[in-house]
Amino acid sequence: MNNSSTITRDRLLLVVGIAFLSTLIFYLVVYFIYQPLAVGTTIAWALAVLIVLFYIDRKRTSMLGLENENRELRAFINLQPLFGKTFLPYGFWAMEADNLQNLIATIQYNDYRTVVECGAGVSTLLIGNLLRQLGRGHIYSLEEDERWHTVMTSTIAHEGLADYVTILHAPLEANSDSGAPWYSLAVAQHILEQVGQLDLLLVDGPKSIATLSRYPALPFFVSALHQGSLIVLDDSKRKNELAVIVRWGETLPIDVQQLSQSLRGQAHIRLR
Repeated sequence: MNNSSTITRDRLLLVVGIAFLSTLIFYLVVYFIYQPLAVGTTIAWALAVLIVLFYIDRKRTSMLGLENENRELRAFINLQPLFGKTFLPYGFWAMEADNLQNLIATIQYNDYRTVVECGAGVSTLLIGNLLRQLGRGHIYSLEEDERWHTVMTSTIAHEGLADYVTILHAPLEANSDSGAPWYSLAVAQHILEQVGQLDLLLVDGPKSIATLSRYPALPFFVSALHQGSLIVLDDSKRKNELAVIVRWGETLPIDVQQLSQSLRGQAHIRLR
């Protein structure tokens, strides 16, 4: 069961619990005042309480949803200068705009220059444009889908970002660490040899088809991390990614900060 399902279930149990307790109290009060009316008035009371509670809950949920949409819209508007002139699909599975804005701001504020990314996409384009704006740095991105690799490579070429962005096609292959396919170790090793040290490891791939699909990223690149490096795991509220964080914590000394505002979540992780 994912987090959203758990929250929905807990909220329903809370509503039912409040309705039951208030109805019991109401019944006892009416019973002692005038017993013949106790049953009828209690049923009416219970229905009224349930209607009011569900209305309040729906209103609250609607307000939270609207607040989330407004936050995403503001972030998307703020990111516009970094999108460039080339169309690139921005679908549901792309990193959420609020998380993207926070990530871009983190890179700029901390002057991160060397970025390694698992899974190319909108984030690759935006980070590349930011690095060009800053006049320094490079992002290396692993991408398993050959057709998407072609789209991304073309986009980077059209934007003139070749000096700041390298996207490598890395087919998935069996991985003993995770028990699930991960990027070609030969291709990943090529990046490791190029970067020396990296400031930011962005884990947004491969597709989370198994519990530990994204686990190998940190063990593989940990030798290139330094004291100030940041590891970012996207979709960190999902069950599989939560399991990845737990396993990382079992094998490496890490501190985890969960960004809770976004729908799918994002975790910022540092080595202790």
